[in-house]
Amino acid sequence: MRRRTIWKFRIEFDVEQTIELPVNHEILTVQMQGDFAYIWVLVDPEEVKGSFAFRIVGTGHREVLDTDKYVGTFQVDGFVWHLFQINY
Repeated sequence: MRRRTIWKFRIEFDVEQTIELPVNHEILTVQMQGDFAYIWVLVDPEEVKGSFAFRIVGTGHREVLDTDKYVGTFQVDGFVWHLFQINY
């Protein structure tokens, strides 16, 4: 039986951010916790890891490419933000 766990990572605004994750991860959600945005990821910690890049994009911004994979949407102080995994 495969055992998995949930990891949490802080996601920064206004930067492309790379996170090392097991290759077969599943992103569960992106949400604010306190003053920061986080993703929660379901992983098998024993799997081979790779580097995955993410970017937060505001509604109306022209920063999304055809190769970006949508992860989730969250709100902060009346603004709506969208998280994408880039170079997917």
